[in-house]
Amino acid sequence: MPVVNNPFKSLYGFQSPSFSVNAAGNLVANNIVVNNITANDITAAGISTLTDLVVTDTTELQGTFALDGAAVFNDTVNITDTSAADSLISAALVVSGGVSIQNNLRVNNDSIFNSNVNIGQNLLVQNNIQTNNSLITNSITSVDDGSTLSDLFVEPLGDVIFKTGSQSVEVGRIDATGSNLPVKNTIINNTTIGLTVASTAAFISGTVVNTPTAAANITRKDYVDRTAVAFAVALGA
Repeated sequence: MPVVNNPFKSLYGFQSPSFSVNAAGNLVANNIVVNNITANDITAAGISTLTDLVVTDTTELQGTFALDGAAVFNDTVNITDTSAADSLISAALVVSGGVSIQNNLRVNNDSIFNSNVNIGQNLLVQNNIQTNNSLITNSITSVDDGSTLSDLFVEPLGDVIFKTGSQSVEVGRIDATGSNLPVKNTIINNTTIGLTVASTAAFISGTVVNTPTAAANITRKDYVDRTAVAFAVALGA
């Protein structure tokens, strides 16, 4: 007599102390170990370990979920845990490896980077940039696009140090007492120098525009020549 292998059938489901299937086909079990799962809805209330997971609809994870293989999400993934990122291992979402994002990234609160941040294109900042350590940049450029720009505040805990492009030779620095940056090959227009506290200076050449009107003013050669002639005539020299 031939053996006929028919699937196990039950009109009202199946139930055991740790495993049950109701008449609608819903499966409830303490632990399920499988290689692949493809389903419309998955609800996991305990610890689940899967090799590969393909999710096409709503998935709710209420406990610990361990995935040893790839996961493909074809829709939005919402994480409702509001835990703050207090450390590298304490947050609502903890990723041990890298994260690749091919579209926008929006962060609504503070961001902390413990290593370098490499930006391949422009960085647009609508508010403040605050650094607790060094800020190293090749250039800072404000784009003239008609927008209103605020001041640039530099408030370091130490000195502001300027170095050459190779970062090997210090050009000068600004500290609490002032600046020792050399002024070379530079045009200074409409700038008052030494008006409050006078100091010394040496020039190879210079031009005075205004005629002196006070005793401490720098005079012009033509003024000296005219004055010398006038005194010579007056004194009969």
